Amino acid sequence: MTSAPGVSEALRKGPSDALSSKNLGRIRCQYMEMSGLVLTVRQAARLMGINARQADSLLAELTDSGFLVRDKKKGYRRRGDGRQS
Repeated sequence: MTSAPGVSEALRKGPSDALSSKNLGRIRCQYMEMSGLVLTVRQAARLMGINARQADSLLAELTDSGFLVRDKKKGYRRRGDGRQS
């Protein structure tokens, strides 16, 4: 099956991947807009309007990519924001 030009990879994979990609973008924007933001999985889930399992998956993906780091208190913050873990 071929897809139309300009259709993102996430949309070609399926609706749940597209939603995940959208949520990754949303949470990344939250961290970019709010300097010093630190969220737990539960807080991220509430902010994004998703369940904790989905939030955990998104935060893990952003951590694996190097965008976020997880501190000793299980908070996720943007890498390089100047705060110590």
